[in-house]
Order: sequence, then C-alpha cells, then structure tokens
Amino acid sequence: MAGLLANNHKFLIQTCVKGVKGGEFRHLTGWYALVINNMSHLINLMLQDNVGNDQIVRTFNILRCGLFSRSQDVANVSCRFFTKLRLQLGENIETPQVQNLVHVLWDWLNVPQNTQGAQ
Repeated sequence: MAGLLANNHKFLIQTCVKGVKGGEFRHLTGWYALVINNMSHLINLMLQDNVGNDQIVRTFNILRCGLFSRSQDVANVSCRFFTKLRLQLGENIETPQVQNLVHVLWDWLNVPQNTQGAQ
C-alpha cells in the first residue's frame, strides 16, 4: 500500500482510474470496503490531538481517488465512504473534536480541487 501512496499518491490515482492489469478493479473495491468497515477506527485516528488538519485533508484526498474511476463499482464505493463518514460524524456532532472534523470536511469539499492528476 505504501507504494500506492508514494509520489503524491499518483499511482493510486492511476490505479483507481484505470484499474490494474487489464482494467481489474476488484482489489480497489475490496480496499474501500476494508476502509469503510473500519470507519470508526479511521475517525478515531483523525480525532487524535497530534493529527493536524493538513493530515486530515491528505486522507480525504487519498480516499477521493475512487471518485474518478472508470469503474462504476469503485466510484460507488468511494461515494459510500464519504456518505458513511458524514453519517458517523453526525452521530457524535456534539463533541468539539467531531465538529472540527466536520468543518475540515466541509472546507475540503468547498475548495476547488485540482483533478489534473486524476485524468
């Protein structure tokens, strides 16, 4: 997985868009399913005091790669990730840390994204 995240996660973007070895996307949908199944743990990691907003934004950028996929399954599971993230954050919105995370997510969604690397 570390190789996919090297070089500003360009290989992950390419893999999400084109698939691996002949357009195979099964491994990507499995990876997203794993991340979704461990959403609570991911949220807890993002809520730690030593995690800055820039690291959270980087996490969102990595996980948005699937939105640009030629595979409808990968794009759907990527959408499912962000939907489940917001739903789980909404369950604990009263805590200041979660409120900050929701604000970071909102700001990230409202900033024009450079999608040049995903084309």
